[in-house]
Amino acid sequence: MPRIRVVTDSTCDIPDALLKQFDITVVPLSVRWGEDTYLDKGSPVAPDQLQRLASEPPPESIAPSVEEFSHVYRSMRDTCDGVISIHVSSKLSETFSNAATAREAFGPVGHGGQFPIAVVDSCSMSMGLGWLTLVMARAARAGIELAKLANMATRQREQTHLAFITDQVEPLLASGKLPAPKAQWNALSALKPLIHIDEGQLAIYERTRTRVKARDALYNFVEDFPKIGELAVLHVGAENDLDHLLTRIGAIYPRERTVILQPSLTVASWLGPGALGVAAFEGEEG
Repeated sequence: MPRIRVVTDSTCDIPDALLKQFDITVVPLSVRWGEDTYLDKGSPVAPDQLQRLASEPPPESIAPSVEEFSHVYRSMRDTCDGVISIHVSSKLSETFSNAATAREAFGPVGHGGQFPIAVVDSCSMSMGLGWLTLVMARAARAGIELAKLANMATRQREQTHLAFITDQVEPLLASGKLPAPKAQWNALSALKPLIHIDEGQLAIYERTRTRVKARDALYNFVEDFPKIGELAVLHVGAENDLDHLLTRIGAIYPRERTVILQPSLTVASWLGPGALGVAAFEGEEG
């Protein structure tokens, strides 16, 4: 029986093969779009959903409930000695908060609880969350104990970076995911900025005015890292820009090692149509 198992949520965007390889359990968010509600199973956004993103207001994302997390944790008690549960930034979703509340019924880490669970805020999303989850899954498989895994996760999340460009800044401003004074909304909406995650919160990294300049800024974001351990490129229907970015990145990071993906519906709805992004995990300099 494995000592520690790993749980995450459907915003992680980890490819299915890796989820299966490391036996990672994914708790899905839901998406409410008008009268329709979808369970976000972590699959890439579908073509019909891409069309809706381009023509309709973005849907509402719904975090898994406390009860849903409790059910998942209970189902794992007989399969391992504990769980490390790693989730999307608490500044973007209530997922982490609900997981932390559910954990309280199972006994705190390091205090002799019957089934200890450590809940970690990744301060990221998509493959920013995904890379951290995979690092923890490898460490858990190596036999590291739960308390050490939790401490490692809070350190390693500093090595994870995510940035993106998008055609539509307005929904991010309106939802509060990109905080800015309302007086600045019109000016920001006229830009094509490079956006990144800073301490779990979306923030403008560079105020570019055109798509071409924003794409260049995204490449420079990657180029500035002294060493890249892992890299993913994600897009929401941005195939033309994707090929251009991959060609440029290929000069500094092996293209065959770059994970290319369309994110799940929840993440795609946050990024918006035409989004193009990168998620990098820093490597050790040597």
